[in-house]
Amino acid sequence: MKPTNEPIAVQPKKIPSKISWLIVAFIVFVLGAIVCGTGSATAVFFAAALTLPAVLSKRRAESAFGVLLLCFCLGIGSVIYSKQNENPSSYWNYLKRAKVNLSLSILEQLKSPVEAFYAAQHACPNPKEIGIAITNKYVENIVHTHLSDDKKCLYTAFLKTDAGFDANATLGLVYLSESRTWSCKNADTGTTTLNPIYLPFKCKN
Repeated sequence: MKPTNEPIAVQPKKIPSKISWLIVAFIVFVLGAIVCGTGSATAVFFAAALTLPAVLSKRRAESAFGVLLLCFCLGIGSVIYSKQNENPSSYWNYLKRAKVNLSLSILEQLKSPVEAFYAAQHACPNPKEIGIAITNKYVENIVHTHLSDDKKCLYTAFLKTDAGFDANATLGLVYLSESRTWSCKNADTGTTTLNPIYLPFKCKN
């Protein structure tokens, strides 16, 4: 065969997509602005930095969305940063109250199983007997305290110091069998050592 002088068609190179950067940036933004208490300015600004590859993308749609997310991150991050600097103690108090609420939620998982156990056996179970997890991100352990008054079931959560709580910080929850109600007020439990400013309204005396 005779060689031909026809030019060889060259396929144009595909422009690499930066969509993965946008996805990661959006996830970091959500974690920083919503999940972490009232928001972490550092995380939101980091999300803004993650949008830059998409902003510089040659794909118009990706670049446009990147610019939009960048502006959004910078705006929200600036608001969070200014609020944290205006009243840092209020911000950290908010975070601690959120941690206390999450700690109380694991205690409240005891309610239905304890009520059922008490109705059947007229005794207070320990958490392991009823298959309740006794630890989470903020709770080191949950202890059942035996009382002379067998009409009360008292449970105390010991909170973790590495979660920002003071040493020996505790949160109590008690089942009052006569009224078939639960209380986290220290007047009823006597085991809560947390400062009342961090307690939910229902737990304040």
